[in-house]
Amino acid sequence: MATIGLNEKLTENFTLGEFIASETAARLNIGVFVDDGGAVHSNLKRLASTLQPIRDHFGPISITSGFRPPKLNQAIGAGRKSYHQFGLAVDFVAHKATPKMVGEWVRDSGLEFDKCIVEFDRWVHIQITHEGWEPRGEVLTAKRRWGVPVYKQGIE
Repeated sequence: MATIGLNEKLTENFTLGEFIASETAARLNIGVFVDDGGAVHSNLKRLASTLQPIRDHFGPISITSGFRPPKLNQAIGAGRKSYHQFGLAVDFVAHKATPKMVGEWVRDSGLEFDKCIVEFDRWVHIQITHEGWEPRGEVLTAKRRWGVPVYKQGIE
């Protein structure tokens, strides 16, 4: 399979490059590549389609973490089960809305997703499922308690 270009449009407003950019990967010289037609490519297209209605509603969005191959995922200390490794999760900020506002909108929107997490009042994590799996539509808030992430049901 051929590696595809960073400028490939996944939706009207999102390119592949936005979903694979990583300062950590660049600093540690970890390659982040997506094969044309592979599972990660397909997942990122579905993920971008899930993110597009949020972009349509709130305006510009900056992706802070998208696809992370296992080596990058490990380098940042994320769990081995992270959906980011499969192109099924994205962390982002909306330029004109707080993470809480975005989380509430996603919760009430009817959008199909597996998890929406408002993380530490700083960004939103959206996760979709593997192809054919039933999405849970779970909405969580992540806070730190004594330096440890704690996840609670709902938006706080």
